[in-house]
Amino acid sequence: MTKKTLRTIIYSLISIVGLYALAYGLFRKDEEHLYTVMASGGAAFFGVGITLLISNLLHSELDDLIEYLFKEEHLSSKSNNVEFCLGKWHIYHTSLKQQERIWMYGVTDFRIDKKLGTLKGKIFWLNKINEKKKYFIEAGIRSNKFIFLCKSKEGGEPHSVMAIENANMDNIDIACGIQIHQTWDGPTAISFVLISRTPIFQSRDTLELSKEEQNELDDIWFSKAKEQNIINLTIPNNPLVEKETGSPETRNYGFNQVLGSIPYNAMYRSIESSTEFILVQTWSPEMQPILKSVEKMVVNGGSVKIFLLHPGSILAKKRSVDLREQIDYVSENIRNNTSNVRSMYKRLIGDSKCLPSDIKDRIKLFYYTSLPTLALYKTNKKAWTSFYWYGTHANNATILEFDFNSNTEAQTHYQEHLRLLERFSLPVNLHNTDEPEIPDSDEHIEPRLSIGKFQGNE
Repeated sequence: MTKKTLRTIIYSLISIVGLYALAYGLFRKDEEHLYTVMASGGAAFFGVGITLLISNLLHSELDDLIEYLFKEEHLSSKSNNVEFCLGKWHIYHTSLKQQERIWMYGVTDFRIDKKLGTLKGKIFWLNKINEKKKYFIEAGIRSNKFIFLCKSKEGGEPHSVMAIENANMDNIDIACGIQIHQTWDGPTAISFVLISRTPIFQSRDTLELSKEEQNELDDIWFSKAKEQNIINLTIPNNPLVEKETGSPETRNYGFNQVLGSIPYNAMYRSIESSTEFILVQTWSPEMQPILKSVEKMVVNGGSVKIFLLHPGSILAKKRSVDLREQIDYVSENIRNNTSNVRSMYKRLIGDSKCLPSDIKDRIKLFYYTSLPTLALYKTNKKAWTSFYWYGTHANNATILEFDFNSNTEAQTHYQEHLRLLERFSLPVNLHNTDEPEIPDSDEHIEPRLSIGKFQGNE
C-alpha cells in the first residue's frame, strides 16, 4: 500500500466520523449540551477530513503536472522485470570509426534508480582515438523489449537508444537488437546490438575486439535474429523474396552500407588479416599500396587473384573515351598494374620464406575481354563493389559494402560470378612480359568500330 492510498483512507475515515458526529448531534437537540458538543465537533472533524482529502488529491495531480511539464521522462518497469535485469550485462554494438565498421564492447552493472522501477548503470566505450569514454545508461523493459537510453558523461552528444528483443527470457543466453546512435565518424546509424549475462569471448582487460571476434559477432547476431524470427526491413525489397511457391522467404545478401568512395585504410587492414583477396577492375589507381598489403597476406599463407581488362581489347579504348582521356589511357594503366603485380611476384619468388612453387599457386593474374560488370575488392569477410559510370573511375563512384559472414548468401552469388569470369579469362604469365593474345572474337569486333571516333578529351 502506498503512502498516498493510506492517507486517502485516513482522511476519508476522519470525514466519515465527523459526518456521523454531526448527524448524531442534530438528532439530539433536546439535550443542549450534547447537541453543542457533537454538532460542532462533528462539523470540525468533517471539515478537516474533507479538506485533507481534497488537498491530498490535488497535491498528487499537481505533482503529476509538474513531472509531465518540467521533469525528464524516465523508463519504468514492473518489479519482476527490474529484479530480472539487475546486475552485470556485457554489451556489444556496431559503429563506424575512421570509415570502418567495427564492433564495440562494454560492461555495465545495473542498479535500481531512485526513480521507481528504473534501472541505471554506467559503461565505458573506446572513442575514436581508442580512449575510454564514460556513458550513463537508464534502462527499462516494455513488452519484453529491454530499452537503454545512453548519454555521455560530458554531454554534447545526442542520446543513443538501444532496443533488445526478449532480453528477459530465461531460455535466451544472448539477445540481439538494434541501436540508433551517432557514430564516431559523425553520421547517425542504425546498428546491431548483442547483450549477454556472460562475456561472449574469454574475459579480458581490454575493450578491444580482434577481427576474428568481430566477424563472429556478425554471425551471432544473424543467428540470434533468425532464431527469434527477426527480419531486416531497413533495405527496400530485402530480405523478403518470393519463392516459386509464392510464400516469402528470408534472404540475407550481406549488404552493409553505401559509401562515396573506397575506404582504402579499412580495406588494407582487411586484406592483411585475410587469407584471400580478389580484385576485379579495368585497372586500379591504388594498385601499389594494395599490393603492399597483399604481399603481407601472401607471406602469411594467403592467396590473391587479380582480374584486369585486357590492355589490347577494344573495350580498353572505349573505356578511355568514357573517362574523357587519351585513347591509350586505360591500356597504359592496365600495363602499369601488370608490371606492379610482376614485381611483387618476383620479390616473393626470391624471398627465402616462400617456396617458388607455392607462390605460383597463390598469386594469379588474369585478363578478361568481356564488358566490365562491376569493380570488386573482396577479402574473406568483406567486399566493396562499384560500377563503371560514364566519366568517373569506379573507385570514386558509389560504393556498396557487403559483409561476408556464414549467414549471408553473398558468398554464393559472388563465387559463381568469379568462377565464370575466371573460366573465360586469359591467365597472364608473371615470369615474363608477354601479353596474352586477344581472342578472335575481340579481333572480329574491332574492325566494325571506327577508331577514329575515339579521340580523347571530346
